[in-house]
Amino acid sequence: MQKVQQLDAIPKKPTSTDFFCEIPQTKRGKPPPGQIQNMFYSDENLSKLCAEGAIQNLLNMLHFLPEDMNIFWELATSDLFTLMKSLNESFVPKAVLTPSLGIDSIQKCLWILRKKFKFQTTKKINYKHFQCLKQSLKALLEIKFPMLISVESKFATYHHVVVVWREMVIDYESMYTYPLTEDTLRQICGVNTTFQRISCGYGILPSTICKTFEANQNIQDWGTEEYFKQGSSIRKYFHWR
Repeated sequence: MQKVQQLDAIPKKPTSTDFFCEIPQTKRGKPPPGQIQNMFYSDENLSKLCAEGAIQNLLNMLHFLPEDMNIFWELATSDLFTLMKSLNESFVPKAVLTPSLGIDSIQKCLWILRKKFKFQTTKKINYKHFQCLKQSLKALLEIKFPMLISVESKFATYHHVVVVWREMVIDYESMYTYPLTEDTLRQICGVNTTFQRISCGYGILPSTICKTFEANQNIQDWGTEEYFKQGSSIRKYFHWR
C-alpha cells in the first residue's frame, strides 16, 4: 500500500503544472489566513491519486477518526479483487470500469463512500452548466455539500480532481486548502493552464452518523434537503434523467 505523505514533507516547489495562488505562505505547518491545513498531501502526486487524496482530506475535515481514514486509504489504493472482498461485493459496478477496462478513480471512491461509510452521492453533474469558468464557479458556490470534480484545462497534461466545499478547494497536491474564486478555478490545473470545463462531477452527501459528530454541529445546512427538493435552485446542476 502506498503511504500518504504527511505534512512534515518539503513544501511543494513551483513547476509548470503547479497551482499558483496569491495567498501569503505563513509559517511552515500553519495554514494561510482563513484556510485549513491538509493532513494528507503529495507535492508531486506521481501516482495521480488526486481523487483519493482529496477525499481523504475531506474525511479529516469531517472529523472522522484516523482509523476510518486509514481504512478509506487502504481500500482506495487496493486492487479491485481486494476491494470487492472488503466491501463484500460479488461484482464491480459498471461505472467503476472504463471502456478500456481501466479504473475510474472518481467512481471507485464514490463506491467506497457509499458502501463502507454510508454516504450518499448525487446524480452526475449536468454538463451544460459547467462548460465555462463563471458558470461553473456560480454553481459550485451555490451547492452546499462537498463536490468531487474533475477539471479539464488547456495545456494541462491530465485532468485534475479536487473536492470543493464551503467556498474552498481541497487539493491533494496542496499543503493547504485554498479559496474557491475565479482566479483559483482558472488555474486549478497549474500556473500555465487555463480552465476549459468541468469534465466530471458528483456531490457527496455525508452520512447521518457523520452529521451527528459533535465537531460537525456547527454546520446548520448540509444542502441535502435542497438537492432532493423538487424545484430547488440547485437541481438544475445535476442530470436527473
